[in-house]
Amino acid sequence: MKKSSAPYVTLSLIALNLLMGLICIRSEEWMRLLGFTPSRASVGTVISSLFVHAHPAHLLWNMGFLWFFGWHVEEVLKPARFLALFFISGIVSVMCHWLLGVGLQPTMQDQALVGASGAISGLVGYFAVRFYRVRVRLFWWQFSRWGFLMPVWIMALLWVVWQGMGAILNAGSEQAASVSYWAHLGGFTCGILAAVVWGAGATGERDYLIDQARESIQQVYPGTALQWLDPLLKGAQPDPEAARLSAEAWELLGDREAAAKQYALSIQSVAQSQWNDFDLAEQCARRLVLLRSVHLVPEEPLQALLQRQIKQARYDEAASVMEGWIGTATSAPNRPSMMLRLADLLSNHLTQPQRADHLLRDLLKQYPDSSEADIARFRLRAKGNQRG
Repeated sequence: MKKSSAPYVTLSLIALNLLMGLICIRSEEWMRLLGFTPSRASVGTVISSLFVHAHPAHLLWNMGFLWFFGWHVEEVLKPARFLALFFISGIVSVMCHWLLGVGLQPTMQDQALVGASGAISGLVGYFAVRFYRVRVRLFWWQFSRWGFLMPVWIMALLWVVWQGMGAILNAGSEQAASVSYWAHLGGFTCGILAAVVWGAGATGERDYLIDQARESIQQVYPGTALQWLDPLLKGAQPDPEAARLSAEAWELLGDREAAAKQYALSIQSVAQSQWNDFDLAEQCARRLVLLRSVHLVPEEPLQALLQRQIKQARYDEAASVMEGWIGTATSAPNRPSMMLRLADLLSNHLTQPQRADHLLRDLLKQYPDSSEADIARFRLRAKGNQRG
């Protein structure tokens, strides 16, 4: 699990909790005012209770969990959804505490519920689905060759069992529990449901396979990488990044033809996904130019790629793709049109009129009877008259 950017929302939530901690910790008056007390419940305290903590250890413990899980979840959800998950999970956790916890243990009726653990449990639930195949170390040091690594889903399951046992054992007790197990379970369930609705399981599986393939390529195990990528290359719309990594693996195996086909497939897949990863398509196009296989890209995505490159003023990249295609698609019916288009690009955007004229003369020699040849003759004559 790689973290690529600062978790500004997570840091803001931590800062707000720390600020509230400085104000409210060990103050019974603030606890009663901002904590959620079932006997005098209000909408405002449902939210404010998420930022009040009972004592410093309670605050630091929750902030540690918020930092770890918040960073990863914010990275994949982005700020808006992350905040929605945090607050909805927090509200659900308070409601579960009220309806279930107090219902089974009336002694908590006058006890204030405080802490962000219910909202954080929602992040944990989402994390457990999104990163379910990730293995987490239980200790910071190793006692054996196994290193105490455990899949996230097993850790989440053990945590749920622990919370469930606590809720059952405290049900009906005359002494109020110091931990609101029902709030934790409610927030966690909310996170699980959000992950299912937002398709986190499929996305997490995809990212896991991609990460394993990358690692295999870095370790020069291309065959293993292809095995990891195989599930992502099946179906009507193969994964673009999986196709690119597959091409890299085939290059390591020395099969340039198979690699070129996968690079072309990646560009086609990017086009099908409405060019959500244009840089990836350009990267694959560069490799196809080097492999002299640009002609493998179907005409529609190739034309769309060129249009986007020109629109974004990436003229050198567009010219390179056009030259690569002209050099390999020798029997394509639209080759004269591409030669004329490249001549325009060289002349108008790259200030290379001599190369453009040379290309127009090649067009006249190779396709003298084409309509493009007539345009080429006119342009060359016009330039001749200008020089004269």
